Amino acid sequence: MYKKSFSISSKNRYHKLIFLYLILTFFFIVIFSFILFTNGTINSFISEYLILFLLPLFIPFLLSIKGLYFFSYDINNGVLNVESNCKAISPFFTSFKKELTIPVDYLTKVEFDDEFFGLRKEVIVSYSRKNKIFKRKFNISTLSKNELKSFHEYLKNNNH
Repeated sequence: MYKKSFSISSKNRYHKLIFLYLILTFFFIVIFSFILFTNGTINSFISEYLILFLLPLFIPFLLSIKGLYFFSYDINNGVLNVESNCKAISPFFTSFKKELTIPVDYLTKVEFDDEFFGLRKEVIVSYSRKNKIFKRKFNISTLSKNELKSFHEYLKNNNH
């Protein structure tokens, strides 16, 4: 069914998102330091226009809906390995870390799904074991458009 090995990972984009979170955190630390430790014009300006400084809070909110997931999909030597791991939450809740390792012959279907108006993208891997069909969902929101396109093309070329 699958003639060649294939691997895709959200590693590059994941690191960019971590960097964005760090920049936003630094930004808010600086703003609130000015509010707490200065008095005068800077403090009054920031206090008056606080809403403008709080608007960037919506960026992490939207990214949190999407999830800060690390995703990898690897087919090598007839074995499929899929991992989806929400790095921020998975150390506390095991339900946010999903792994699947099965022989490629067990694989029946791979589908794509969008939720939250396209902000959260998932891949649904269907496989059969002991005459039962199982489905597992993996968050692929951190894959870039090019990675999603190559993932689609690979699955299309391999009849899934």
